Amino acid sequence: MDAFRLTLEVDESQIDEVRPGMKGRFLSTSLPGELFPFEVTKLIPVARPKDGRTVFRVEASIEEDADDLSPGMRGVAKINGGEKSLLWIWTRSFRNWARMIIWTWLR
Repeated sequence: MDAFRLTLEVDESQIDEVRPGMKGRFLSTSLPGELFPFEVTKLIPVARPKDGRTVFRVEASIEEDADDLSPGMRGVAKINGGEKSLLWIWTRSFRNWARMIIWTWLR
């Protein structure tokens, strides 16, 4: 009860790369000069539609004192997913699309 909990919305195409224990940074829109480090604590296995895409809820805890934060704040969070090659990054969407097309043919 003495710490804040972040609720992140992760796109379904990227949820398989998120694991508890991963670290990241949160930037609040009302405090643009401060980054708050966090750690992913829980993945909620329920998908929901939002703005024409499907997102999963991920919970995280802020690692430092966050006296400036208050409940209801919104912002942007980035989870450090490790290093990948540029080729992997540039072709990820195409590979996911191709996998879905092949899967529909094999059904």
